[in-house]
Amino acid sequence: MTRSKKRIILLSAIVILFITLTTPLTKISTVHLSYNDPLNESEILSVNEINDFMEVWSKFIKEGHYQKMTQISLSNDSQVPTSVISWLELEGWSAQRFFAVEQRLRFLVSVATLENGLEANIKLLKRSRNINISNIVETQKQKLSSLKYSSQELALVKENMYQISAVLDGKGIIE
Repeated sequence: MTRSKKRIILLSAIVILFITLTTPLTKISTVHLSYNDPLNESEILSVNEINDFMEVWSKFIKEGHYQKMTQISLSNDSQVPTSVISWLELEGWSAQRFFAVEQRLRFLVSVATLENGLEANIKLLKRSRNINISNIVETQKQKLSSLKYSSQELALVKENMYQISAVLDGKGIIE
């Protein structure tokens, strides 16, 4: 081997060692993890993607990027600031997928809340034959049957609904 090849190998080893030593242990498994592809309607969110999203969403709020997005939606400007796009890319997300996951999770939380309310109202209806509650139950059933969602995703969200809801609302932060 020539000297230049040995130097290139040595330099590569030093760079890899530096990256490994400076990456926190909790992040080593997700170094190459990225969510760049658009979220298809038929695609089902995984537990890992939901957890990764919630971690990044917490940082997103904590670092003030959410405030930039709020100002945009108030001004009816549909452009995502380049600083937000760059920040998301560094976190391993495309802006399109990130906000699609956010909207899907918000929708699933509302479906889970509706289902929980329906279950509670059915129990209440069984105890008292109130006609008003009966009407509410029928309305809730109709609304629920008109919604399109994945029961698999809904089950994942229901398992952690309060944590997901708190994180989305900026009341829960994941470190």
